[in-house]
Order: sequence, then C-alpha cells, then structure tokens
Amino acid sequence: MELARPPEIRGAGKKATQAKRKAFANPLPVGTTPIQIGTQDASRTWWDWFNESTKWMAENLFTSAPVYHGWYDPLTKSVWMYDKGDAMKLWTHGFFGKGSLSRSEPTWSARKVAEREARERGVLTAEQMTQKRREERRLLKIERARAAVRAGIQLPDGITALGGELREDDVQGPWQGDEDMPVVEAGVSRVKGLKYFSGDVQKAQVDLDIEDEGDPDMSDLSNVEHFQLTLVEAFFLAGMLGCLQVHDNKNAVIPLVTLYQLCMDSALHISSPSVPSIRPDNPFLLSYIVYHHFRSLGWVVKNGTKFCVDYLLYKRGPVFSHAEFAVLVIPEYEYEPDAEDTPFVQHHNGGEKSWIWFSMVNRVNTQVQKTLVLAHVKIPRMTAQITNELTTPDGLVKVLRRGAFRVKEITIRRWVPARMKP
Repeated sequence: MELARPPEIRGAGKKATQAKRKAFANPLPVGTTPIQIGTQDASRTWWDWFNESTKWMAENLFTSAPVYHGWYDPLTKSVWMYDKGDAMKLWTHGFFGKGSLSRSEPTWSARKVAEREARERGVLTAEQMTQKRREERRLLKIERARAAVRAGIQLPDGITALGGELREDDVQGPWQGDEDMPVVEAGVSRVKGLKYFSGDVQKAQVDLDIEDEGDPDMSDLSNVEHFQLTLVEAFFLAGMLGCLQVHDNKNAVIPLVTLYQLCMDSALHISSPSVPSIRPDNPFLLSYIVYHHFRSLGWVVKNGTKFCVDYLLYKRGPVFSHAEFAVLVIPEYEYEPDAEDTPFVQHHNGGEKSWIWFSMVNRVNTQVQKTLVLAHVKIPRMTAQITNELTTPDGLVKVLRRGAFRVKEITIRRWVPARMKP
C-alpha cells in the first residue's frame, strides 16, 4: 500500500512557510483544538458563550483520541505500519517514525518514480547530481594523492585508501622532465589543492550507478518501503498518549502490559524467562526516560545514530530546520554495586570514557553545527519496591511522577580559538 505524502510545498517564500506550518501544526497525534473563548463584549451574549463552550466540549472532551494501528516485528524489534493514512498522520503530527528506505519521511517510492521520469527525459535528479559531485571530489582527492606520491611526500597507500588504483609511474619516484606539474621538493613543498587537478577529472567520465538492473520491479513501488516506529516511539504513543494499538503477526492486539514487557526484553541478547529484564538499569528504560523527558519539554526527538549519538533534538521538526542538539544517554548508578549484578551488557555510554572518546563525538557534532548534550540518567538504588513498581506501565508512570529517575543535562562545546576570539 502506497504511503500518502503531505501536500507538496515548494519555494521558501511566505506562502510556502505558511503552508508548511499549517501542514505540521499539531505537535502530537491527538486532539489539541484549544477553546476559543475570549472576554465578553457588548456584541456577544451569554448564549454565544454557551454555544462555543458546548461545541468545544463536544469536539474534545467527548471525542476519544484517534487510534492508529501498527504491527510488531520481532526480527527488527520495531513496529511497522501499513495504513498510509495512519503513517502520515503520525509523521505530520509530531514527526514520529520514518520510512524504512528513507532518512525520515517515506519518500523512497516517489524518488524512484522521479528518477525513472528524469532518466526518460535524459536529465539528472537532484540526488544524482549530488552523487556526481561526490564522485568528482573523490577522483580529485585520488589525483592529489597520486601527485603527492610522485613527489615523494606520501606513501602509495594513500591512493589505494581512497579507492584509486596504483599505476606504474606511481612507484617510480618523483616526476621527471618538464611536465605540466607543480614543482615540489620532498618534505618541503606541498602539493596544490583539489582545484589544480579539476582538468584531469573533467576529462574522465564520472560513472553513476543509475541503471535499472539492480532496482526492484518499477511497475509497483508501493509495497517496497514500509513505515516503522522504534519501540521507544511505539511505547510513548501506546502507553503515554493512548493513540496506538500494536498487533502481533496473527493480527491480535497486543495488550499494553505485554508490549511493555516486549520493550523491556528487547534489551536482552537472549530472551529467557529466567533472566530478569524489569530493572531500573534496563537500557530500553533509560533510553525511553530521556526520550520522554525531552518530548515532555516540547522537543522533537529523533534517532541520532548517524552522528554517533542516541538522539537529535529539533525545535519544530526536520522539515523546518536541522537539529540543534545531539544527545548522549549516560547511565549513572546511585548505588555503584548494582552495576555488578546487571544481566545486561554494559551500556554503550557507560563506564569510564577517555577524553579521546569525548573529543571524537564532540568533533563529529561540532562539524555539523550541533551542540553535544550529555543526558545523565540517575538510576535509583535497586530495591524490591521499585522493581515491583516497574513491572507494569502504570507503575512506571508512578515512578516517573515520584521523580525516582532524574535526568541531568550537561552541554559540551568545542572551543575553537579562531572562531571565538575576544
């Protein structure tokens, strides 16, 4: 079933901005129509006020929240959605989920159709133009590395590391004769930049993989991509907003308690009844607490694996701007001995970290203009009371309201002397 897309919005003018704001006006996939009742004036009577109040209550108080339907996939440990209306409502009402073959909005089939039409017209799509520029830049780097090897200031491995092939004259030492090449001395001069070799690359034909041989049947692209939710998103929608029903492979509705247990068990490498997964240090629970924390503050939270972090925070959503903050979930035990008997593999951000690790993660996110945030989750001491409370979603809500888990944000910024001069 083909996933429906929101109305196409082009340009960056006022009309396009207003249309975008209207299409993505609702921050959550539930009824959020505010009551429009102002102060009474001479032109409005009590009967007008009563009618407006009754209409608002009929539309909001006596109307149940919309229910969306998804199917749990045990292999990928995610929730799939097949109804195009449900999928796009979750996307436009809070940016929940993503297309399985897309970065976020499920546009894979539309992009494939555009590629096919562009190929028939003999032109390149925007993605193909980007691919071509990247390939040209890669070839430029190979030519520069080849020049550095011939000049004796770089090993031949630099060519192969970029995907280039060694030639006979690449291992014969520096240049000979009066060729049209920069005059360099080994260890002294430097090889000129990429622009110098642009002529050599332009002579070569950049090969783009745009043929249909590896593509699926182009006659029916609607069933290739599906819309999926992470377990954190699914539990937030089902358990906290009550607007999602998750089904199993037999089309039976999974009770919320069972879905909660599936989410907690997803952190175990081997699902076994003898291994307890209901613990305050469950990795799924820690990730969910941070997700719930930032969602409750009004941020749009998306997966941040692309930038070596757990989450990305958007002010309004991916269609409006890039993410401003990159979040790392850092577990912090209130009672350190509790970390010794945990059945889970050590958290990927747990334990001692070197400054090299921090510098690596921070450098990646600084380069893409994101501020790194360390979200420290204070794990309460392991007691029978809190373990029993965490066995049900209702108990989890009570624990969260009581403040047993605390989230502390620490912002790390990379100091760049050239940019931050007094």
